[in-house]
Amino acid sequence: MGRKSSITADMAVRVAVDEALARGAILDDIVAAVRLVNPGISRSAVGRYAKNYRALAERERDVQSVAKAYAAEFGGSDNPTGKLLIQLITSMAAKAVMAQSDEDDALDPKDLHYYARAAKDIIASAKIDTDRDALVRKATRDAAIDIVQKSGRAAGVDEAQIDLIKRQLLGLA
Repeated sequence: MGRKSSITADMAVRVAVDEALARGAILDDIVAAVRLVNPGISRSAVGRYAKNYRALAERERDVQSVAKAYAAEFGGSDNPTGKLLIQLITSMAAKAVMAQSDEDDALDPKDLHYYARAAKDIIASAKIDTDRDALVRKATRDAAIDIVQKSGRAAGVDEAQIDLIKRQLLGLA
């Protein structure tokens, strides 16, 4: 294994490079900015880091795009990447179990253990994701109700009207 990159070895340099890359700066501009922080950084080190950074950013954009498409089709736009990953792992595990059960051999107890563990972890992940979504919805609803109460009282709206609006927000009207 090679030595650590001079970019990742120095946090100040890495932050400077990351910020410049996020702005869309060209290599020469990034090198000039980084050399203000650390004059010993080579142009080739910045170039290698930038190449890897851009490849990682492109993969992340691809994952986000697929996750958004998945969320649009199957719901769950609050955390599309998490939902996509849970579904992908579930699909892979199901495919592996079905492929194994098509063979004449019985499932190996060790494999069965791994599939059961994967299923348990997937279910736990789905529950965490669902709980997080519920918390976000509750916080959003609570904030909206708080705004209605404060704004209504400030505008002189009577409590009966405020209660009606709150009930409509909660879906109780």
